[in-house]
Amino acid sequence: MPTTARGAPQLSAPLLLSNRHPRGFTLVELVVVIVVMGILAAVAGPRFASVSLFKGAAAVEATLATLRAAQRTAVARRATVHVQINGAAGSLALCADAACTSPITPPNGDASWLQLDSSLRFAASASYSIDAYGRPSFPSALLVQVTDQSGASAGAALQVEAETGHARKL
Repeated sequence: MPTTARGAPQLSAPLLLSNRHPRGFTLVELVVVIVVMGILAAVAGPRFASVSLFKGAAAVEATLATLRAAQRTAVARRATVHVQINGAAGSLALCADAACTSPITPPNGDASWLQLDSSLRFAASASYSIDAYGRPSFPSALLVQVTDQSGASAGAALQVEAETGHARKL
């Protein structure tokens, strides 16, 4: 066998390409990968195919942002802001008066602050005011729930604290 300058044996090309180090995947490895991918697709696929879960989560986040904006608007204007939640219509409005004849225009210039997707609504209607210090008018915490057309919950419930007016997810 030929040697290198340092005396180590020199390997020939046929020895390097021997069958002791096969290249590629075996049939068993390929089958295992396909089975694992099939299981993942069966479990995760329906979750991503359901659009209503994403709509409900987006509606909850939009409602939370609007309730927090109502409090910020009252403090910034140094005036009472009235919040009207219409359960059946799935809308939330901020107004300068209790009858909502003077709606407050949102920063983006839209006609309303929040209009839920037609497949969603609020579980109940509510109306309350927030004073110039950011305090709501109700004596105990207010629960706001987004539901689908059948009345099932479409996301996390929201709670507006009575003392501080802080809106948060439950």
